[in-house]
Amino acid sequence: MRYRIRTGDYIRGNVISSVATELHGSFELVYDNGKSDTMTFVFTTGAASAFEAFNTAGPANNDGYVVGGCVTGVSGGPKRGDCFLACWIATKTDENSGDRQRICAGYTYGFTSVDVGNFENPLSGRGHLKIVNTELNVAGNVAPAGFGAVTNTLRKLHAAVILYNADGNAATRTVDVRLRFPLGAAPTGFGGAGDVWVPTTLTLTLGEEGIYYLSGPVDSLEGFVVTNDNGTIVVQTTRTPLPILIGEADPISFIFVIAAGLAGDVYSTYYLVEEWKVL
Repeated sequence: MRYRIRTGDYIRGNVISSVATELHGSFELVYDNGKSDTMTFVFTTGAASAFEAFNTAGPANNDGYVVGGCVTGVSGGPKRGDCFLACWIATKTDENSGDRQRICAGYTYGFTSVDVGNFENPLSGRGHLKIVNTELNVAGNVAPAGFGAVTNTLRKLHAAVILYNADGNAATRTVDVRLRFPLGAAPTGFGGAGDVWVPTTLTLTLGEEGIYYLSGPVDSLEGFVVTNDNGTIVVQTTRTPLPILIGEADPISFIFVIAAGLAGDVYSTYYLVEEWKVL
């Protein structure tokens, strides 16, 4: 496949990345006069999943065709689902103002480049599975942030765990998990908590340790909820709602809740999540 390019045209693109990635682009041209040329760019993305624009260092010198090329993430270590980009032949370098033809789109990760002539939907196939550590060694009297939305990103939550270490105080603390407002914010005037799923409660006291773990289905195995109450492991009969999808504008819908936690207590939370970019 080849794409018509005219004198003065640039190749420009947009990228959304949750990992700072150095992109290298190289595009091969053959002009109508028989001469060949290469248009290149180097661009380092941010890590905030925001739209960013880039373009080749210079324009095409003559009329001709783009006959090949690719964009590769050469550093930053993006995984599938982290860094999505698309490139166009454009009359200007300004974003979207002079785009004439799209020439490639896809994720760059590992040893995978985005090649001219290949077009991937950002929601196609599996995203990248990764562990997100929302809290690490946080005091028990600080409420967990919960698992929520990320800009320009569709998230699928597969598993979650909280590990809690109570200090030497004899007071009782409780840990549970809630699914609330799973598909969107509450309407005006809605004053309730919005919980739609609350399984068992983990109760801890002086010097006790506890783990609250939830997993969605894995292959042929059903999802489950399990607690470790200071060494006593119980697989709960309550079925888990995981996996759940969380859109880019959804409220925090999955959250661990700690009651009567103390400043001397310590906890950490982890989430197994799959992500895709949303354009």
